[in-house]
Amino acid sequence: MNPGRVLPVTLASIVLSIAGALVVWLDTQGSLLYQLSFQDFAASPTRQLQPETAALHGQWWRLVTPTFLHFGTFHLVFNLLWLYLLGNLIERHLGSAVLLLLVLTVAIFSNLAQYWMTPLHLFGGMSAVIYGLLGFARLWPRLGGRSLELPDGLMAFMLIWLALGFSGIMELVGLHIANTAHLAGLLGGLLMAGAGRLLLRIHAQQRS
Repeated sequence: MNPGRVLPVTLASIVLSIAGALVVWLDTQGSLLYQLSFQDFAASPTRQLQPETAALHGQWWRLVTPTFLHFGTFHLVFNLLWLYLLGNLIERHLGSAVLLLLVLTVAIFSNLAQYWMTPLHLFGGMSAVIYGLLGFARLWPRLGGRSLELPDGLMAFMLIWLALGFSGIMELVGLHIANTAHLAGLLGGLLMAGAGRLLLRIHAQQRS
């Protein structure tokens, strides 16, 4: 897989992820992070979460913005690598509009799922969207779409990583992973592939 130059939506996602990481690392008082997280919390170094989400009280951007928040260097680099590969792959073959719709839909779906499971835990990161892109790219050609040339073993690696997250082993070594968001992202990507192929078939039938 040769992603070539970085395409617009992929590039924007990379830039926003880097900016989100800088917010987490540099905004020690939490004043800006407070506006980007899914939940409300006290804008202080303790970041004490409140048992409700501002995203569902009119601040709708907070349904998406947690996707760009990254809490560690490994977290950021790992996500940017897969975003560069998978985002460029989908955007090159299917267009920027498709990738943008995927990123936004999977981000909202996975953030809602993670909040439902852990309402009092601050979370963020592009990983759930990466799982969504992976699920979409894996299923799309099997439903009759254009092949997206995924590397051999990538799906197996990411599924193993997902299983390790749910096993609790990662927490023993100090890695706190939003497992529900990852699973929701994967399911969201699969559903988007299925829905996309269905809509294309309906459209083709209407034109015939």
